[in-house]
Amino acid sequence: MIFQHLNSTVSSLAIIRTLTVSLLVSASASLTLLQSSPAFAEPKPAPDIVGNQTDLVLNGFATRKFLFMVDVYVGSLYVERKSRDPRALMSANEHRVMQFDMLRDVRGRRIANAFYEGMQLNVSPEKINELEPQIGQLLTMFDQKLETGDTAIVEYVPDLGTRVVLAGEVKGVIPGKELFDAILSIWIGDYPVSETFKEGILGLES
Repeated sequence: MIFQHLNSTVSSLAIIRTLTVSLLVSASASLTLLQSSPAFAEPKPAPDIVGNQTDLVLNGFATRKFLFMVDVYVGSLYVERKSRDPRALMSANEHRVMQFDMLRDVRGRRIANAFYEGMQLNVSPEKINELEPQIGQLLTMFDQKLETGDTAIVEYVPDLGTRVVLAGEVKGVIPGKELFDAILSIWIGDYPVSETFKEGILGLES
């Protein structure tokens, strides 16, 4: 009985020790992740934009965070005319650019899937069904890894369509305007990625 009790005690201590080590490792990994997250940065000019941003002004920018802690990218919106009205920005038939300056490595498909989920929150089911072919093209274009320091752009160019450039590589153009409007709604629609992010994109003080 004594040996059984000792064995039980030793086993319990071993379990506690294992759990403690696991927690310490997890905490250390989380701390490393947070420490490796680059400091906040402002958007950088992207030479891949049609017209090289000469006809555009920065409407606003914000940092997209994961789980409220880890910085993922700096998102910025360039437009021909600044506005704080989300509906005016989403409906404008003008040159508009959504720019993503990556602050850590992320698979492009993960961003594209987030696009799709965000559009489902901000766009009617009927419109989503109508845009399915274009959304499918977008998902295919984002099928690559984006690394820290890379810049991705999704821009609407009047009379051309929605143009996608990832890390300097032109992925293609999707005809029409409605896809870009739907993607932009993810940032500044009724149900944005976050209210703080929306305020930044709109150039509002939080």
